[in-house]
Amino acid sequence: MLTQKAIEEFQEIYLQTYGKELSFDEATAQAHQLIRFCKFALGYPIHYTEDGKDE
Repeated sequence: MLTQKAIEEFQEIYLQTYGKELSFDEATAQAHQLIRFCKFALGYPIHYTEDGKDE
């Protein structure tokens, strides 16, 4: 789970990079998709949790 501060930072980075504001819900969804992609690229199982267990 991402913190509110992390989502707000993601919104700011997205705005600076793409010039488009995201709502909090949009930013949350996009940030989670980015995390899933990074986990996939690094070889983690898609449903890998921080405690090391597969869901």
